[in-house]
Amino acid sequence: MEYLRRMNEDVFLEACADDDFIGVQTYTRVRVRLPAVLGPLARLALAIPATESTLVPLTVRRETRQASAQAAGSPRGRGSAGVAAALGQDGERLTQMGYEFRPQAIAATVRRAAALHPGKPIVVTEHGIATADDRERVAFIRQGLAALHAAMADGVPLRGYVHWSLLDNFEWARGYEMTFGLVAVDRATQARTVRPSAYLLGQIARTGRLEP
Repeated sequence: MEYLRRMNEDVFLEACADDDFIGVQTYTRVRVRLPAVLGPLARLALAIPATESTLVPLTVRRETRQASAQAAGSPRGRGSAGVAAALGQDGERLTQMGYEFRPQAIAATVRRAAALHPGKPIVVTEHGIATADDRERVAFIRQGLAALHAAMADGVPLRGYVHWSLLDNFEWARGYEMTFGLVAVDRATQARTVRPSAYLLGQIARTGRLEP
């Protein structure tokens, strides 16, 4: 966990020490699937450059294959509200990207950034979910913002929230298959359809309140 945090978070958090604010992007949590008894061995292996350069690529490829297999098996158009959802190897609900459905993870990242840079303003610059069931997006927004609200109540200087994304976007190597948008896009006609999640986020923005 310490190694992953160092490579994926700490180098950037240290680099932004003199910036005006910290931008945080989080979509899910990453589990460290390593028995506790192997921790000392892993620490030793990662401390040796030759071993690190071999071990890390192998681990990354394995995790990438697992995530791709989970995403490929994820039933499109399925989600919560009584419909069978795609499940990961530990039974967690998965998004179209093969990510664990974990909207609260954004608050954990924000809290960690705040702990490393006390008092520095923080802005959530990306937070969203790829799903064909907008009910999941509504739940994702509600749960994510509720967790952020609790962090703010504890004194975290969170100054803004940007949801990803307004429109269904082109998702890197996955193309248009993933649907992240608050507004659906028909690629054949270019027609836009505002989803209920967009109205929800708009209501929260206008009122400044998380309605039940």
